[in-house]
Amino acid sequence: MKYKAIIFDLDGTLLDTIQDLGDSMNDTLKSMGYPVHDIQTYLQLVGNGVENLVTRALPPDIKSEELVKRCVSNFRNIYSDNWTKKTKAYGGIPELLNKLKANQIQTAVLSNKLHVFTVQMVQHFFGSDYFNDVRGEMPGIPKKPDPSAALVIAEKLSSNPAQMIFVGDSGTDMQTAVNAGMYPVGVLWGYRSKDDLTRYGAKQIIDKPEKLLGLMGI
Repeated sequence: MKYKAIIFDLDGTLLDTIQDLGDSMNDTLKSMGYPVHDIQTYLQLVGNGVENLVTRALPPDIKSEELVKRCVSNFRNIYSDNWTKKTKAYGGIPELLNKLKANQIQTAVLSNKLHVFTVQMVQHFFGSDYFNDVRGEMPGIPKKPDPSAALVIAEKLSSNPAQMIFVGDSGTDMQTAVNAGMYPVGVLWGYRSKDDLTRYGAKQIIDKPEKLLGLMGI
C-alpha cells in the first residue's frame, strides 16, 4: 500500500524535549518542597499529558486532586519560560521534513502537550512551511491514545486513515495509530524501548529518520 500522509508525535519524535521537561518539573517539585527526579526517570514519566506527568512525579503518599491541579499550574508557568533552553530537533529530522515537503507528502503533528505549547514549539523549531496541521491537547477532544484527534487530522488532510503513517516514540502513539486504523511506526531515538513499541502495536521500527522515506516510496 502507498502511504500518502504522516502524523508525527512531537516530544521524543521530532524534538528532544526531555531535559526542559525534567528541569521544569523538578523546579516545580522543589518550589513545593518535594523530592526531585533524575532525567533518566523522566523518560518513563512523560508521554500522556502534563496531568499524568505531575501525578507520576509527586510522592505517592501525598497526591490529591487539588495538589495535582496546583502543581500543573506551577509547572506550566515554569515550562513556559524553559521550553527553548535545551530542547532541539533530533538529528536528521530537518532533512527528513525537507524531503517530505519536496515530494509533496502531507504531514501533521499530534501531541498530548497543551495545544498552545505544541503550536509555539513547532513554529519556533520548524517554522510554518512543513506541517498541514498541528494539534496539541484541546478541550473537548480526548488525548492520545484515543483516536479522535488523529481522525480529525485525517479528515482535514482529506486522507484515508488506512493510507496514513503515524510516527511516534511511545506505546501511546502506537495505540493511537492502531485505534485510528493508521500504520504504526515506532522510532528508537526517543524515550521508549523497542519492546514497548512492539508491545503496543508497532508494525515497523526505525532507528534513523531517513528510513521513513523508504516507507513512503521516496
